[in-house]
Amino acid sequence: MNTRSFYGTKTPSFTRHLRYFLSTDVPDDGNVSVDDQVSSDAEGNVDDADDTDDDDFIYHLANSDADGNDSSSDGESGDGSGDEWSTQFTATGLSKPFLAQEGPFVVLPDDATPDQYFDLLFPQTLRNTLVTETNRYCEQKGKPFEQTSHAEMKAFVGLTLAMSIHRLPRIENYWMSHWVLNVPQFTQIFPLKRYWFLWKHIHLVDNTQCLPRDDPAHDKLFKVRPLILKLNETFSENYAPYQNLSVDESMIRFKGRSSLKQYLPLKPIKRGFKVWCISCSCCGYLLNFQIYTGKADAQQQHGLAHRVVTDLVLPRFAHANHIVYMDNFFSSLPLVDELGKNGVMCCGTYRTGRLGFPAELANKDNLKQLKRGDSLMRHKGETTVITWKDKKPVFVVTSAHDNSIVTVNRRNPDGTSEQVTCPYAVVEYNRYMGGVDLSDQLKKYYSYDRKSKRWWLRLFYHLLDLCVVNAYILYVKCYPLNWHPPLKYKCMSQLDFRTQLIDHLVNHFTCRKLRGPPITPVVSLVPNGHKIADIRPLGIRAGRCELCSVGPQKTRGKRKETQYGCPKCKKRLCPVGCWTQFHAKYLQQGH
Repeated sequence: MNTRSFYGTKTPSFTRHLRYFLSTDVPDDGNVSVDDQVSSDAEGNVDDADDTDDDDFIYHLANSDADGNDSSSDGESGDGSGDEWSTQFTATGLSKPFLAQEGPFVVLPDDATPDQYFDLLFPQTLRNTLVTETNRYCEQKGKPFEQTSHAEMKAFVGLTLAMSIHRLPRIENYWMSHWVLNVPQFTQIFPLKRYWFLWKHIHLVDNTQCLPRDDPAHDKLFKVRPLILKLNETFSENYAPYQNLSVDESMIRFKGRSSLKQYLPLKPIKRGFKVWCISCSCCGYLLNFQIYTGKADAQQQHGLAHRVVTDLVLPRFAHANHIVYMDNFFSSLPLVDELGKNGVMCCGTYRTGRLGFPAELANKDNLKQLKRGDSLMRHKGETTVITWKDKKPVFVVTSAHDNSIVTVNRRNPDGTSEQVTCPYAVVEYNRYMGGVDLSDQLKKYYSYDRKSKRWWLRLFYHLLDLCVVNAYILYVKCYPLNWHPPLKYKCMSQLDFRTQLIDHLVNHFTCRKLRGPPITPVVSLVPNGHKIADIRPLGIRAGRCELCSVGPQKTRGKRKETQYGCPKCKKRLCPVGCWTQFHAKYLQQGH
């Protein structure tokens, strides 16, 4: 399924966001290269704007180093011998049927509200944890405080999400008296001091349970571990992806002090936390994620990149004929073999310096002879290695596609377009590789981007935004299932979804103390059918009030007529005074 059919036509900003960037300072991917060194995390994703065709794909250029040079400049490649790789494609049965369910596991009714979708992913148990641990942390501080409640915590989360839509330079600006900055609704929900108190004391764990750093069992993500475990569980429980999946990395901006922080100088987000993600390629729904905590102490048999892909893919997606798309940081021939043994196909760009790559496909003399649109292929079993010449050579390895060639439109520097032959595997890679980037794009529109010295708060608010994005995707996926003609097929935008979600989370909550005399709680009668309403639709014409103008409680003076009353009692009553007096007996009886 193409992302255009799900979210609409791609815009130039959408195209720019899905570009990949080179980086030279990244963790070792663990894959073995010819010179016993692992090349940098170029990721093989340089997008040439002049060559991008919106109808076909976004171009990811493979196997470039930080200077834009071919990583096989010395002519060295893997020691794969010509006897192993063949020019004849003999694999059969690549068109395997997809064996898993697709779409949401739980289809909510058409009148379901956004907070019901949000509750599927951010359940009540997490809110209970927030309330319990926040109160515990306040007690440990030893200062007088007022305990928070579930309603207040929901309102706090809702108000925080509202700040990601209505953005101001500083949090204090929302409570300022100046008309340019002030947001009256914020002041009605929380005083500034109370909001700051919750923001500073919010917690997910008991700090006394944290092990010291020198302990071998110390967890670097202890502060957010309950949230990570629960979200990985709920994300997987509520959505079954389509056949195509994408594995990629995502960055969370953070410039404070933390041992988890990574520095990638050529990335859009240069400093922050690295997150390994797997998403559904068709819609960007995040299925699973891992936060990178640094080099592991234990020896890994195949390296970091191999371990990340197998951890994200195999526990849930094995033996269902999924196709996993990845960039050249992750792809390796041992990984292709292991995924194939577990019923998972894959496709990705490749670094020619790794062992096993056919030497003739990376030979500089052979590459110079290629013209734009030419390609070379070598096959071994169900694995195919491709070199395709666009403006620069593109190297791809796949176990999901055959050797078919198609035609694509490519733009020239002068703006003209021409037809260029291209391997079908390259087209499919560029079509389905952007799942994680699509999730990041949807999150970026309304992300909560506030600085904090506490590193784990950046992770908390990032994961909270991901919950909202996934909830919105669930809504979009459920909407066609509940749509029936002649209803107009038009689901809510993400902005409308977020505003309704915030409205339900806040739910008229206020922690301000009401001033003045106590008010009779008339609202408590509403669930039982007693309310103030216009009773003329019930067939009762406007007339005298049946309390102050009729009966033994009739008062002297001018006769009062009204069109209002109680629909359940079917009595005409003045909306002020008489209605409350008439229903006082129900309040005493608790009806």
